[in-house]
Parts: sequence; C-alpha cells; structure tokens
Amino acid sequence: IESSDANEEDINFIYRRLSNERVLNLDQDAEEPQSWEKGLYSSATMNRELTPGIYNTLWLPFDMSRTEIISTWGEGTEIYRLTDVFPDENGKLIINLDEDTQNGIKAYEPIFIKLDEEAENTTTQINQYIQVNEDYDVDREPIVELQNGWKLVGTKNYGYVPADAKYLKDNYYYTAGNNKTIIRAYRAYFVAPADVNDMFSSSKDVVYNVKRYGLDEQTTSITHTKETSSIEKDGIYDLFGRKLDSSNLPSKGIYIKNGKKYIVR
Repeated sequence: IESSDANEEDINFIYRRLSNERVLNLDQDAEEPQSWEKGLYSSATMNRELTPGIYNTLWLPFDMSRTEIISTWGEGTEIYRLTDVFPDENGKLIINLDEDTQNGIKAYEPIFIKLDEEAENTTTQINQYIQVNEDYDVDREPIVELQNGWKLVGTKNYGYVPADAKYLKDNYYYTAGNNKTIIRAYRAYFVAPADVNDMFSSSKDVVYNVKRYGLDEQTTSITHTKETSSIEKDGIYDLFGRKLDSSNLPSKGIYIKNGKKYIVR
C-alpha cells in the first residue's frame, strides 16, 4: 500500500489485523528459556525495570530502531556496543564501549543501555508493533565474541551462570561462584579466557572507556570504585575474590591480602 493510498488509521488497522493483537511477553523470571513464533506483534512487554544513570546489559529477540528506542525510553537513552574488555594490572575490569546513535538494537546481540537519570519510563514495556524475524531457536545464543577471547553472553532464563563468569551490578563487577550466582533472563555476563582469570583480585572496580559520536568524536573514561571496609581489606581472598578462612588455608596456592598477591608453595 502506497502512503498516498492509505492514511495512518488505515495503516494501523492493517498492522492490527496482521498482528492479531498478539503481545510478546518476555519473562525475566522464567526458569526455562521462552519460545516464540516469528511474525508481527502488537506490543512487547518484560517484567523488568532498567536502572537510570547506569550501564544496564540487555538483549532482545527482535530489532529496535533508534526511533523506537526513543519512543519507548526517551531522547536521553544511550545504546552502546562492546568493543573490548580486559583486566588491568590492578584487577580492575576495563570495558570499552562505542555509542551507537544509528543502528539501534539488533536481535540476539547483548548491548549496554543507559537511560537518562530523569527517564519517566524505566520498564521494558514497548507499546508499538514488533516484528520478530525468526522462530525461537534453542541452539541460538545471544552472544558477542571478541578477538581476545572474551565473550558477552546473554541470559535466556532465570538461573545460574557459569563459575568464574564476571557479571555487573550497580556499575561494579563480581565473579560468580560455582552454582551460587543466579541472574535473571535478558541480561548478559562476561566469560573470560582461562589464561586471564588469575589476573583478577578482590577488586570490584570497573572503568568504562566510552566513545561517543557527535560533531567531535571523543572518548570518556568513567571509573567506578567500590569502597572496601577495613574488615574486607584485612581478609584473605582467592583469585576469584572469595574470602577464605584464614585458620584453614590450603597448603599451596595464590592468595590476595591487602591488595597484594602471595604465593604459598
């Protein structure tokens, strides 16, 4: 139908007929991965609130254009794509992000989204027509793989993440324990190459190197330092940041005390 042959009311009527008023419900608390059919949906909803002013991880099974993002969360919404991640010599997690002002959100690609601190809508309630281009595929993973071996992996259901995975919470990073860390669906966590895990200490600090595009391209470094209590500083930790019982240490290994590595042979 050419735009000259139909007004906006006619077009909306056609969309409603095509979508059959189907709503795509994404449940962050689903204990099994959800399934869906490709096609047009009248709207999409998720029982999750995004935290304004910080970098939230998110993936979706459908594309969202820049116009749709602004319509849902407002003009101040920023979308970032991961370009690099690595630990520095002090155990800080360095995350390099590029702002994307053109392409929006791509299906199955975990991204970082930052809402304006004054955002009125913080829910994942998308009140517009959504086109899902593929049926649910149990084998398809929402993932970004970097050349240095790091991965940003989207969560498909409410459940445990792999041991030693790095996940973000309130702009700090944490290391997952074995069957101890549960993350809700439609978020993402980092998987580090095995040979870099011993570079992490009990630090939870994150440094975001954010590249923004405008009249002048610029990179801003944002450091989030987690304050550590005197008790934590005096404790003994393993390389994954887990506090150890000082009266019952293994006879051999590498430990962190007062921010320094100690090797017991």
